[in-house]
Amino acid sequence: MQNLLIKHRVQHRTRLKQGSSSSTKPNLCHVCKKPKDFQKTFETTTACTCKIKNINQKPILQKTHQTLSTIITPVPLVLTVPKISGLVLKPRNFSSFTRTSDSSGLKNIKSNYNFNDSSTCIDSSLSKVKRKDDASKFKFLIYKGNNSGLIKTILNLRANWSEGYYSLPSSASFIWMPISQTVKFERLKASCNIQCVNHFEFHYEISNKSKLFSNLTLYCASAKISLWNIVPMTFVIDFRAGNYHSQLHSFKVYMINADSKNLPSTHFVSENVWIMKPAGLNRGRGIMVFNDIDTFETTVKDIIANKTPGGATTYVIQKYIEKPLLIFNRKFDIRVWVLITQSEDCYFFPQGYLRTSSENFSLNNLDNNFIHLTNNAIQKDGKEYGKFENGNQMSFKQFQEYLQIYYGNIRLSSIISVMKSQIIISLMSVKGKLNPNGRQSCFEIFGYDFIIDSFFKPWLIEVNTNPCIELSSPLLEQIIPRMLDDALELTVDTLFHSKKTQLTTPLVLDLPQGNMWEFLVSLNGSANLLISGVNL
Repeated sequence: MQNLLIKHRVQHRTRLKQGSSSSTKPNLCHVCKKPKDFQKTFETTTACTCKIKNINQKPILQKTHQTLSTIITPVPLVLTVPKISGLVLKPRNFSSFTRTSDSSGLKNIKSNYNFNDSSTCIDSSLSKVKRKDDASKFKFLIYKGNNSGLIKTILNLRANWSEGYYSLPSSASFIWMPISQTVKFERLKASCNIQCVNHFEFHYEISNKSKLFSNLTLYCASAKISLWNIVPMTFVIDFRAGNYHSQLHSFKVYMINADSKNLPSTHFVSENVWIMKPAGLNRGRGIMVFNDIDTFETTVKDIIANKTPGGATTYVIQKYIEKPLLIFNRKFDIRVWVLITQSEDCYFFPQGYLRTSSENFSLNNLDNNFIHLTNNAIQKDGKEYGKFENGNQMSFKQFQEYLQIYYGNIRLSSIISVMKSQIIISLMSVKGKLNPNGRQSCFEIFGYDFIIDSFFKPWLIEVNTNPCIELSSPLLEQIIPRMLDDALELTVDTLFHSKKTQLTTPLVLDLPQGNMWEFLVSLNGSANLLISGVNL
């Protein structure tokens, strides 16, 4: 290509020499009637450089020769757009480019960017120190959901931690995710750098309602423990199974003859009430309370037609406790937390809380969720929410005072002792099932829910992964951050030797110093099932 250009230039110079030596008249411009001033262009053609004054003639875009000493600088160009259908459109700024000399171009650049200002200099000493400081810290990634910003706040109390890059999750030492579906557990290998996550790969063995019931059934049979002293009468309906018609038939036969069954007196009074829940959902989604076959069969048709929340296909049906213990004539349940560390040691947090309903208890209105479902996700939409307790929540201290005033010698510590025993049984039922592939550095916090009947006996209702950590009352503003901070001390801090500053929370309760988690049992090796004087 270069040789071709040289050839054309030689031919052009030859033609110019021949034209100058000829006696012909010079070529005149048809506009200015003067001899044309020829100039070489990119196309090696000739053109007159006189200015055309005819305003009706369109301007010609001339391509001038570009020297090596020119640079490009931006010049703002404003394009005004006409109004369309009465809508006023704002003018938009674009950029066109003109060529200037080196000196003027550098002058413009220096006026726009102050190279002496350390705030605009990428390689400033301050930036270097910050990058060096960040490089020496462990990186965490906190994904959004369920008030996960609280986890970030607590981790920022640790001097050797900083937020990592979400585009490079493999570089993070700790990852917190509200749900576990996106965690790539297969990458958590002993040969790699330690990477800690807040879920077990098979946590659903205990957090899924149908799996929990199945594991409890097997374990209680092998350990010769009465399952029906731990959970209410339960049926599992899997609409994906080929025999789900048989499962439905078994439940309907039992329900019709429930009055002749040997059910606890607090479970069956006269209304024959049952509660149906999706096995894999939480926060009160898809729950139905009923006491007649027709309502149940209508719900079954909706499930088969995929008209239920979340597209759930497996459901758990439990006997509704018809005589629960009430707080000022309202239903409540108890939420407590259980921690399983990376070494599969299990801990119990001694400060849980009561979740109260907003309306008086009655079996005559089973469609009113504000009576029968105590989940905060349900109650917060009620008209009476927060009327009786702040956030519809009550502390253990307040509950003990209530028991002492209205029931005399009933001790909350005795109720909690039975709850711990039931928790241990549930944990032992999933021994070896939560982390069968030996994934490194996994831990998890579970939310356990209990109902207390009118005889003060606790009943295990469900176990939740990703328990709610929203701070919906001054009580939770104190105990949830403390629970999480102490949990990270037993897990993340032991793995990475973190140094933290003191956590500050509202002083609703007088909490003790030191880590509050109480050891329950270890799932790694042989377990001693003696706790609080209760022999399991």
